[in-house]
Order: sequence, then structure tokens, then C-alpha cells
Amino acid sequence: GPFTGDRTTPDVSINGTTASAQFGYSVAAGKFNSDAFWDALIARRSVGSTTGNVDIYFGSSTFDTTVDVEFTPPASPQSFGLSAGAGNVDNAYYDDVLIAEPGRDNDGDSIPGDGVVYLYKSPFSSTVSTANYTLYPSSNATGQLGRGGIAIGTIDSDGYPDIVIGEPNVASPSGRVQYYKGISFVSGSGNRYPNATLSAQAAGEK
Repeated sequence: GPFTGDRTTPDVSINGTTASAQFGYSVAAGKFNSDAFWDALIARRSVGSTTGNVDIYFGSSTFDTTVDVEFTPPASPQSFGLSAGAGNVDNAYYDDVLIAEPGRDNDGDSIPGDGVVYLYKSPFSSTVSTANYTLYPSSNATGQLGRGGIAIGTIDSDGYPDIVIGEPNVASPSGRVQYYKGISFVSGSGNRYPNATLSAQAAGEK
């Protein structure tokens, strides 16, 4: 920007390098370093044997297409990168990164699709292979946590941005949303479970 009319040619084009990894399946913007420019988070959806990193490209006055940060997928990824989000959930340093893996089987029943979302806290090195936190659904109901998207915002009064994650494939009720308080991510690491679950209402309910 600024825009003065229809634009038919992009200012910058970023192309994926991993065949069939669906580069650009999800994107987000954030401020991941200390300069004045916003940065781009671009995800690939890892499918089967086809995997790829989720990348950050730091913004600048010219915006080059060199990858600055790579988030590598876990072993045997199941739709890692299908959705991604960014926000400063701990009010420290810069924006943090959330990457969903909605196909993950959490309870060992060989039925995929319980889903997890990984939270990576800034600042970042050039390659990030381990998440600070793994966010789980309230129960393993093959609802594909993260498939419904990720949102970050200050919902309660503690001053920390909170995380809301869609879990659309829970069969009964049809879909639900998981809520995680941002204050849970100020220190430590490990697994986190929802502070609240919003379930779908029955037909006719308000």
C-alpha cells in the first residue's frame, strides 16, 4: 500500500520449494523481530510423506524472499501447518507463533484427528524444532483441533492475550471451540488444556 486502484501484479512473489507441500495453505502476519516492519508467517500443509517447514519472512523496506525462521514439523506429521496464527500471548519480546496439527492421534487408538496446536514463543532462532507448549482439546473426540482456525485476543481481564481454537469435527455436539487463557503461557513449558470449552448449541437454542 497505499493502493490507488486495481492491482494485477504483486510487489513480491514467494514460491514454495517443497513439491506438493501446499505452500501458502495458511498465512498470518506478526511482528517477530525488533524492527518497525510487520513480518509474514507462511505455512505448508504436511500430508502423508510430503512435509515442509512453516516459515517466517522478516519484513523490510524491500521485503526479500529469503526465509528467516523455519519451524520444522514433528515426526510423522498429520496436516501440520493446516492453520497458523500469531500474537504476543505472553506480553514479552515479540509475537509468538501457533501452528496446528489437526490430524494428530492423541490417545493411541489409531484413529487420527484428535488434533493439537503447537505454541512457539519468541524470540526465534533460524531453525525451531521444538514447541514451548502443546495445546490439547478438552477430550480426544477426533474433532481435529485447529482445523477450524486459530484466533488470539484479550478476552478476559488479566491483560494477556488469550487463544481460541476451532474444533469443527466433533460429532456430538457438532463442533466446539476451545479457549486457553494467555496467562497460562507466561512461564514454563509442556502441555496445556482448555480453560473453557464452547460447545455447539442444539437446533433452536439461543
